[in-house]
Amino acid sequence: MVTAYLGEGRRHRGEEDMIVNVMEPQRKVIQMEGTFDLPAAKEVEAALQSAPAGLEVRLDLTRVREFHDFSVAVLARALQGRRVDVRGLRTHQLRLLRYMGVEMIDPAVV
Repeated sequence: MVTAYLGEGRRHRGEEDMIVNVMEPQRKVIQMEGTFDLPAAKEVEAALQSAPAGLEVRLDLTRVREFHDFSVAVLARALQGRRVDVRGLRTHQLRLLRYMGVEMIDPAVV
């Protein structure tokens, strides 16, 4: 397993850095903690775009305690056309994603 930190030296409003765990070659796991705000959403978008085609990707948001709605819109754009295993979304965020055209298969609501 390889562990890397996105945005080294930078924190989101006093929160922990986003941690990306890459288990080569099968899976990339993106884990978030604290507040899912616009900078965090853009980092997730960049991490998803950099994932090689065919690589299994899991986005773990179970440790996020606050979601900003605009950040969910950025996430919706990042998820378009991709198969990503997303964990930790609450009912409100799932509803927002559905309104934006993203359908979750078997969503696990926390």
